[in-house]
Amino acid sequence: MKRKKSVHHMIRKGSFFFLFLYGFCIIPNGYSDKPVRFDRRVFLLEGDVADVILEDLNHDSAPDMLVVQNRSRFPDPHTDRILSIFFQKEGRLPDQADQTILLDNDEIVFDIGDLDGDGFPDLAFLKRDGVYIRENNGTGFSEKLTLFKSIQSAFILHDPSRVNRYRFIRDMDGDDVPEMFIPEANRLSIFSKGPFSGYHEKVQLWMTPELTLSNDPDPLTFSVQFPVLHIQDFNGDGIKDLLIQSGDRLDVYIQHPGEKTDLRAGLIPPDLRYRMAARNVNPPVLDQMADPSVTIELEDLNKDGYVDILLTRPSRTNFTTHISQIQVYVNRYGRFDLIPDQILPLENFGGEHVIGDFNHDGLLDLGMLDFRIGFSQAIQFLLTKKASNGYLFYLMGSDGRYPDTPDKKISFSRKVNINDILGSQICQSFQGDFNGDGLNDFLIGTDTDELSICIGLENDLFSEKAVYQMETMVSSDLWVGDVNQDHFSDILLWYPDDPALSNQVVLIQCRAVDSQ
Repeated sequence: MKRKKSVHHMIRKGSFFFLFLYGFCIIPNGYSDKPVRFDRRVFLLEGDVADVILEDLNHDSAPDMLVVQNRSRFPDPHTDRILSIFFQKEGRLPDQADQTILLDNDEIVFDIGDLDGDGFPDLAFLKRDGVYIRENNGTGFSEKLTLFKSIQSAFILHDPSRVNRYRFIRDMDGDDVPEMFIPEANRLSIFSKGPFSGYHEKVQLWMTPELTLSNDPDPLTFSVQFPVLHIQDFNGDGIKDLLIQSGDRLDVYIQHPGEKTDLRAGLIPPDLRYRMAARNVNPPVLDQMADPSVTIELEDLNKDGYVDILLTRPSRTNFTTHISQIQVYVNRYGRFDLIPDQILPLENFGGEHVIGDFNHDGLLDLGMLDFRIGFSQAIQFLLTKKASNGYLFYLMGSDGRYPDTPDKKISFSRKVNINDILGSQICQSFQGDFNGDGLNDFLIGTDTDELSICIGLENDLFSEKAVYQMETMVSSDLWVGDVNQDHFSDILLWYPDDPALSNQVVLIQCRAVDSQ
C-alpha cells in the first residue's frame, strides 16, 4: 500500500499576520538631550511561541528571525510544532512570515549551520537514525527533508511534543567549516568534513550524561539532559578547546592541532574533570539545606586569555533565607582550584545577575539584583503593593578581582504580584545601547507591564533613576540586540508562560526621533 505523503513536510507561505500597535517618543529629562523613539510591533503567530532566534540566515549580515512554536492555537492536528522564518529586508522584518515549516513527529531537536558548504546555513534535525537537513538557497529552506548523515544516536529523549534547538553544529577549528557533535548514551562523537568524502567520524569522547529524577517516587521517572558544549580557549595557547558541561560537572578536552586520532583506540577520557559542587558560606543556615541546582557560566572575566568560571547558587525560595551566591573560579594557566577565588553573596532568591563590560575597560563586570526582606519592606508592600529593589554593580579591578563592596547602586521600586511574589515573571535585566550614544545603558523590568532604562553616563556608570520608561507586558524571555543594524539596541519579548499572550512576539525598536 502506498503511504500517503505527510503534510508535515509542506511549507506554507504567509500564514502569519501582523498588528502594529503604536510608536511613541520619549524625551529624556536632565541626563541627555537625545530624544529616542520606541516603535512597538506585535507579531501574532499560529502556535504558542517557545523560542525566538535572531540569526543571519541568508548571508547578508543582517539578523533574520526564526520563531519556534510548540502547539497550534487552532484545531488543526497537523500543526503541533511550527518554525516560522522572517528574512529581514532593507532594515525591516516583514509583516508576514516568509516561510512556515510544519514539523514531523520526530523533528524534535534542530540546529542551524552550513553543512553543505554553499555559504547559507541549513536547518539540521538530529534524529535517532541520523542528521537530516532542509537546505537553504538564500531565499528560503527546501520543502524536502533529506538524510544528510546516517548516525545511530539513542540520545533523543526530549519531550516529543516540543521542539528544541541544541547546538550540535559548531566550528571548533576556526576554518569556517563546522563540525557535528553528536551525543550518544556514553559518548560524544565528533564528525568533521573531509576534502572530498563529506563528513566522517573524527573522534569519540567519553561522556556521562546528567540524569534528572522526578520528585514523585511513584512512578519514579528520570530524564536525560543534553550536555552543554563550550568551545573556548582553556589553556591559553590561542587554540579552541572543548568543555562539556553536564549539570555541575565540567569535562575539559584540550585540542592539539595536527594530532591524529585512532577510532580503534576507543573512547577518549577528558584531560581534566571538575565537579563544581557549590561551597557553603555564611549565614550558617545554608549548611543545613540541601544543595539546590547550580548554574555554570564560562567567560574570560579578566581577559587574560583563559576562560574562567562563574558558578551561581540560588537560595531556597522562602522568606527566611534568600541569600544566593556567585562563586568565581579563576583559571590559572589551564587549571582551576576547587576552592573559589571569590564568593559574592546576593540578596535575591534566584541569583539573578548580569555579566558585561559596563565601564568599557575590556574587563567583565557584574550587576546583581538586590532584594532585601525586612519589616520596612513588608510595610511598603502593604501600603503600595510595591517592593524596594536595587542593582549592585561590581567592577572587575586590574588585579582580576571584584571589590568587596559595590561600585554603584541603582534603586527602584517594583510592583509585586501576590501570585508571583518572587518576581519570576518580571524580565531579566540586560545591557545595551538604547539611545545610540555609544555608551552601555541598563534595562530593568520594573513592573509586569513596564520596562525602564537607566542610561550610560560619561563620568559614571548609569543614571541613578530611569530616564526612559515604556508600557508593555514584560517577560522573563527576551532578547536584546541591534535588529536593523542602526546602532540602537532593540528589544524582543515573547510569553511562553502566559496563555493569553503565548502566541505573541513583541519587537520594540529604539531609534532617533528623526529616523524613518
